[in-house]
Amino acid sequence: MRRTEWGTIGVVSLGENFGKATTATEISPGTVAFSPGTVQRGYDLATAAGADWVIGYVHWGDNYTDTQPQQRYWAQVMVAAGYDAIVGTGSHIADKIEFIGDVPVAYNLGNFVFGTPGRYDSYGKQGFGLMLSLELSRDAPTQVAVKCIVTDNFVTGFQTQPCSAPQMLGIMSVINPALQIQGTVARMPCRCLDPPRGPYPRAHPNA
Repeated sequence: MRRTEWGTIGVVSLGENFGKATTATEISPGTVAFSPGTVQRGYDLATAAGADWVIGYVHWGDNYTDTQPQQRYWAQVMVAAGYDAIVGTGSHIADKIEFIGDVPVAYNLGNFVFGTPGRYDSYGKQGFGLMLSLELSRDAPTQVAVKCIVTDNFVTGFQTQPCSAPQMLGIMSVINPALQIQGTVARMPCRCLDPPRGPYPRAHPNA
């Protein structure tokens, strides 16, 4: 949970099923694998703990591969369960930001700081990643704000760098053509994460 002046954000982490060795149990740590039950339980636990919004932070997708139908399936399941936004990682590449209804889904942010050389060229992909923010305002629609970073360690020498202006223009046109570039940030309005009505922040039992 994270409290802001607007309310409380709950983050639920889920991912693909990589087998028993990596799956959490009642007595051992690990990942929580996708299922209709875990998706709904994550949302319910977050709201029961006082979350005004619930964001799904998910690990999915095949390495260096564009968004797959299975990812879109689980995104639909999460939206149906009530999640307010979905942020994905796992494929090492930056991929599209789309909307399911009013819910923003960033299918893959790509790498941020990652200590492997990467295999972008062999897969015909570019070594870019994304930094994503959701900017809230009481007087204007929420803004999806995106920055572009160069994450190909063969190029950067293992020091992640901001994209150049031409790189920014190229990647944002693929991520979502509605993104409007303003300097080093690209933004687009989102009918999502509306500030909760009433006092800010909302009072919680454990406050």
